[in-house]
This record gives sequence, structure tokens and C-alpha cells, in this order.
Amino acid sequence: MNKALLSQHMADHFRARGRAFNRHDAREFLEELERVARRELRERGKFLIPKLAKIAIEHRPARQGRNPITGEPLRIPARRVVRAYPLLGARRSLG
Repeated sequence: MNKALLSQHMADHFRARGRAFNRHDAREFLEELERVARRELRERGKFLIPKLAKIAIEHRPARQGRNPITGEPLRIPARRVVRAYPLLGARRSLG
């Protein structure tokens, strides 16, 4: 589901419950959630979406690798990667 479909779904969901919430509001909410997540990852290194997922920055150390074509050893530099971990509620919903 892309951002447009998710925004439309959220707007329909809240409108069906009698709340004034349109597609523009849903899109703005998603964009603000993204801004907050990016800021928290930069400042704290982790971000929690309650009952859904934990997003964290993981540090991968430098290591030795090998060129698959020539077999020549090479050095893979250290880097930071973003990982998402599903929380228990999300895992349970899969069965």
C-alpha cells in the first residue's frame, strides 16, 4: 500500500466514524510521522511505532570480504544501517 492509498484508507476510516478527517489530513499525518522518525533516528538512534515496529540504527563494523570474480580479498568499510523490528502484536497477527 503506497502513501496515497494509505491516506485514502485513513480518511475513509475516520470519516465512517463521524470524525472530520480528510485525505489531506491523513497525508499530513504520515509526513509528520516520517519527519519525527527521521529526527529521532538521527538524535537517539531508535524510533518506536507503538504496537507495530521498532526502527533502529545498527552499526556494522568493517570486515574482510572477497571479490567473487577474482577471489581477491578486499576491505568492506564500516557503516550504519536502518533496521525495522516487528513488535509482538504485529508478529502475532501473522498467526
